[in-house]
Amino acid sequence: MSEPALAGLAVVRAERDDELLAVAAVRRTMDPDAQPSLVSMRHTLATFPHAVYLLARADEAPVGCAYTGCFPGTEQEPFMYADVSVVPERRRQGVGTALLGEIGRHARELGKQGLTVEVKEDDAVSLAWLERRGFEEVERQKALELLLADVAPVEPEPPDGVVLVQRAPEHERGMYAVGVEAGKDIPGLDADHDPSFEQWRSFEVERPSRRPELAFVALSGGEVVGFASADVFGESDTGWHGLTAVARAWRGRGVATALKRSQIEAARRLGLRRLMTESEERNEPMRRLNAKLGYRPVPGMVVLRGPLPEVA
Repeated sequence: MSEPALAGLAVVRAERDDELLAVAAVRRTMDPDAQPSLVSMRHTLATFPHAVYLLARADEAPVGCAYTGCFPGTEQEPFMYADVSVVPERRRQGVGTALLGEIGRHARELGKQGLTVEVKEDDAVSLAWLERRGFEEVERQKALELLLADVAPVEPEPPDGVVLVQRAPEHERGMYAVGVEAGKDIPGLDADHDPSFEQWRSFEVERPSRRPELAFVALSGGEVVGFASADVFGESDTGWHGLTAVARAWRGRGVATALKRSQIEAARRLGLRRLMTESEERNEPMRRLNAKLGYRPVPGMVVLRGPLPEVA
């Protein structure tokens, strides 16, 4: 059954501040945890290869939005990341199809073969919508949350010979080396990322949501052996863990545990209510660590890949 066309529907590339703010408002409507700020969206457009935000309007009212782009270091791959959101009262009226079509047009012009998307694993409607368009699951990201009020303060205890410090500019080259090494060992699509130092830094250090108060580095003899970072989006009371990376020679010795405990206590000092994290379901060491620290499962993300939509 084809979707009925929504009268007055128009899809535009969001470039002006008011258009980007409308995109952010739609995202917040669809996901309360999504708190994109204008400065963060501008940073994404400036640093993520081929990044585009789209806004769908019906008679000038925002009814949907989309994003597509390449994670730094993946711009040569045949797939690019995409996300489509439609406000509930405007679903099944062709809005999502129109947005996906514009994403496909952009990707096809870049010579891409398909799209990578993420959908909450408890969102059966969106999963079915994508599956009808030829998308198939390629991995799952298991999500967990830690309610800070539910856990007692615990002092980080790094292993002998290791000290934990706040991230500083002199640590960045060492962090990059550890991050690239760790990224290649993560099961799933993340292992394909191969960013340059400049790309890595734009994401890991310069991204506006990356809070320096939540960024810690593990040093041994002045050498970086691990690091951890986290985001806080807008005025949210939630912190989102980024990569917790430990050099291969130092794994299994308590470095990651100490880094995460440092972040938990820093989040408490910031007045955050909870911390969220995701791990690829085959990443057993990180999943065991999160469980030990008191994180509890919440609905995660299904990662799917599929073809570019046919051009109407």
